[in-house]
Amino acid sequence: MPLQIFSASEAFDNMRNEVARWPRKPEQQARRLTGIAKPTFTPSFQLSKDDRIFTIGSCFARNIEAHLAQLGMNVAAADLSFPEHLRVSGPDGAALMNKFVVMSIENELRWALEPGASFPEETLWEVEPHRFKDPHLSGGLPPQSREHVLERRQLITDWFRTITQSRLVVITLGLAEAWYDRNYQTYFNMAPPPAIRKTRGGELELHLLSYDDILASLNRIHALLSEHLAADWKLLITVSPVAMGGTFSNRDALVANTYSKSVQRAAVEAFVRSHHNIDYFPSYESIVLSDRSLAYEEDQAHVASGAVRSNVIRMTRQYVDPEYAQNEDDSEARALDILQQAFAAEKNGDYSRALGLYEIAAEGSSDPDVLLRYGQCLLNMKQPMKSAEILKRAKLNGAGRLGVNRPLAKALYGSGQIAEAESVIAEALEKEPRRPGVLNLAAKIKFDLGKVAEARQLAMRSIDSKPDNVAAARLIEKCDASGAEFDRQISGT
Repeated sequence: MPLQIFSASEAFDNMRNEVARWPRKPEQQARRLTGIAKPTFTPSFQLSKDDRIFTIGSCFARNIEAHLAQLGMNVAAADLSFPEHLRVSGPDGAALMNKFVVMSIENELRWALEPGASFPEETLWEVEPHRFKDPHLSGGLPPQSREHVLERRQLITDWFRTITQSRLVVITLGLAEAWYDRNYQTYFNMAPPPAIRKTRGGELELHLLSYDDILASLNRIHALLSEHLAADWKLLITVSPVAMGGTFSNRDALVANTYSKSVQRAAVEAFVRSHHNIDYFPSYESIVLSDRSLAYEEDQAHVASGAVRSNVIRMTRQYVDPEYAQNEDDSEARALDILQQAFAAEKNGDYSRALGLYEIAAEGSSDPDVLLRYGQCLLNMKQPMKSAEILKRAKLNGAGRLGVNRPLAKALYGSGQIAEAESVIAEALEKEPRRPGVLNLAAKIKFDLGKVAEARQLAMRSIDSKPDNVAAARLIEKCDASGAEFDRQISGT
């Protein structure tokens, strides 16, 4: 059955739209395909800056929520926190809430909202003696005791329950390959590790999801949210442009990735057209139609921060109140386009060109992502004094949510501003108390300030997080040597 039927007159009237034809002329390409591609979209609803936004999905959802939060939007992710013993630093910590398949999103919402539904504790994986993984979270998380895994699980379910306070839900769909347990009749969010394949491999299956599978799950999600959210709730959905890390389907990953994105995009089109309160946001098209050197990180899989930000700014301009949208002018959009060119030059090793482009992008720009990238490039080129100046501007403009504290502390330390570096690295430690790179830098700063005991304690924490941490081990040796020298001076020997 067709998704939509137009009369002949309607169809030809639609062709009068200036964006209905592919941009073949240079002036059209300059407006829509140069830099980060800018496909048009027409919002069917409006938001205010105070409307709570709940983001669910793959790592692209984490990117979106970080930039929305920096722009001052009311993002639900800011309400989620874990006690220190449940926090995970580095990439795995950022990935903690990633939901890669649509059934994983459905699971979380069902456990949080459906009467009588609860998290199935029996599905936990014991990957080492008395050490468990929650297969409904990210696979990179280290195993913990059953008690700690269930404590984190309860916090996550409680947080998902707060979706009822949100006016807008943002969903990004990631993968069309999903792991399924026949015994418990449930989908997982990660691939089974070797220990589980050995003990329970006969119960597990890889499902290559179909259009009907995905659409049915999306419709169940919509029904669940419609039952529990306020009558005026809205949904914004897209497909993540982040490439799959690998495929289990015995095909070329490039081919498997194309199927994964295409089948989800097709299902989303039908989903959007069948409900009145859903918009599709074309961030997927924006990224995949852009020059890959501008749109993607060096791994050619993850989306570059500036490309995400360009899309989020366009989204907020269209959806929020006009007064707020006026805060983002065209100069900022141009700065982000130049930022991506600078990023591409830096990836290609043309640091002089990159630095020049970053400087142009930062002239007159208050965008924190522009300033953050510029400051990091200066730091990489051994210009810590100038880097510290730019990164301070980035922090003042709200780059704290974009991870400015660590590079700023490094720049301050490198330029001899050690006391100020101590204050900034303390903020980074508060956010990422277990990240080895943050702990190493904090330990070096403490050591140079003569706080040897604190430095040693931080270095030990770093080794706890990363046992093969050579830098931390060397610093502990320096601390011990310094302590021995101090003892000799006190004793007069």
